[in-house]
Amino acid sequence: MGMEYLLKKMAKLILLLLETLLDIGLLFSLCLALMGICTAVMESCTGEPCFFLGYKIVHISSSSMENAIGKGDLVLIREVDEIEVSPGDVIFFRRKGGYAVHRFIGIDEKRRAAGEEGYMVTKGDNNNIADVDRLAPEDLLGKVVMNIGI
Repeated sequence: MGMEYLLKKMAKLILLLLETLLDIGLLFSLCLALMGICTAVMESCTGEPCFFLGYKIVHISSSSMENAIGKGDLVLIREVDEIEVSPGDVIFFRRKGGYAVHRFIGIDEKRRAAGEEGYMVTKGDNNNIADVDRLAPEDLLGKVVMNIGI
């Protein structure tokens, strides 16, 4: 009888834990959906990317970052400054004709020493060569912190 009682108590605790984890997952999903709606509304008004509490969800529309990030995936971006990124980080940035999510490769030291505006080197993982245009620090908008996928 004592062992049976302990097993029932353990089963109840496990069910309670699973219910709590499910609740947390649902709450997280709801927060992501709310964040997506808020940023979409703000962007439709301003025409610029908007971050909600320092974060933004971005839909990936090209295959330039496959296999790390697939076309159609959603990624969670955290707003950052230049000093917060390191080579190998995947970043979100402004470029001619729109925005991109590519890997930060490093700094073009010759361009920076010459005082040129753009000196950050980026590259899509699925591209053969680095991006031709160098990124200016003010065009860096954020860093990918999670691939949500679809």
